[in-house]
Amino acid sequence: MKMNTLVVIDDTGSPDSQVSSRFLQERRKTYVAMILDPQERQYARKQLRGCLNSLKKNLGKNEFHFSDIYNRRGEWADIDGETVLAIFHVFAEIFRNFRCPFIVQTCDPDFFRNNGIILKGKIKVDGLELYKYEDFALFLLLMRCKWFLLEKGYPLPVDFVIDEGRYKNGHPQKSFLLKDVASSNQFVFKSSKDFILLQLVDFAAFSLNRMQHLLVKGKERSKFDEQVLRIISYANLNFVNIPNIEVNIKGLKKLDKDWYDYFQYQVRVKDNSWNRKQMIEEFEKMGMLNFLSR
Repeated sequence: MKMNTLVVIDDTGSPDSQVSSRFLQERRKTYVAMILDPQERQYARKQLRGCLNSLKKNLGKNEFHFSDIYNRRGEWADIDGETVLAIFHVFAEIFRNFRCPFIVQTCDPDFFRNNGIILKGKIKVDGLELYKYEDFALFLLLMRCKWFLLEKGYPLPVDFVIDEGRYKNGHPQKSFLLKDVASSNQFVFKSSKDFILLQLVDFAAFSLNRMQHLLVKGKERSKFDEQVLRIISYANLNFVNIPNIEVNIKGLKKLDKDWYDYFQYQVRVKDNSWNRKQMIEEFEKMGMLNFLSR
């Protein structure tokens, strides 16, 4: 069966983490998109099917939910730490050899103020309430995905699938933003049980969030935490729009909130996003600046 290009999206956050980093607000909302061309989509589905069959056979479970696995919560409460690490390593191995791109967008309650965005009125686009930072994060992610797909010449049309939560499984949303790019000019909300590739992007979303959290944790990191950090690093996930840095593993103990904040500050100064120039230019190119301000 012929497959379309796929963009599959999951969200993550740390509402109860009580982190103290100025760049990682507790109430932030992060969306992660995994992009697969038709051949990659077929390969990824085959790989995950194999993992799910093994999961059912060996542990009697049906789905991968990495936050639950890491915290040994719910149906995963009966597994031990070694099993957790083994599962993470399997997925790290998949992504180390499978270099599909991921695009990330994070917004927090201060996003509009920090980036000089003033929304007059309760603007709603594609079912998203843009005056809410959580919805604005998804809106920006869809925009970034559209630009990336067109710039890199991915085959059109593209199936856009988002993890359920905002809407129930199977809900289709007509999209003005994705017109002539998305299949049937819409994105669809699905459950990870019905659309299994959501479980793959769940690994990437969880890994990004967990790495951020563990980096600012500093000396409070446990040995288990550091093993997880090493596995996530080994996966070498291909996040195309966030900075990547190599750190000597011997210096892992030195990584803490102050190091993380200083690194994030340097990145923002270097690419001028500290003065929100990049975002404003991107909106101007798309003719969206006046639209967002009216």
